[in-house]
Amino acid sequence: MTREGTAYARSVRLARAALVLSVAVVVGAGCAQSGYDPNKLQRELVRAGLTRSQAQCVTDGMQGTFDINQLGSHSEPTQREIDTTRTIVEGCGVRLP
Repeated sequence: MTREGTAYARSVRLARAALVLSVAVVVGAGCAQSGYDPNKLQRELVRAGLTRSQAQCVTDGMQGTFDINQLGSHSEPTQREIDTTRTIVEGCGVRLP
């Protein structure tokens, strides 16, 4: 695989991670269960291409910024919440597209 192919694949995984985060904020990391589950979110972030430490950083940052009830709610996030989540993710060393 070429370096460009590898970089492209990583950017696709990171875009997927951004999507996972957006969905997690909207549906509390899973429609089938209620509430916020940081362990499940961390597993999904790792599957999307983040390292374990980055995934831990993201969930710690989200828990330190948002109310747990807010993280587990099924309401649509505001633009401010999306922007804050993006800042948390980038602060954990994840480069988003």
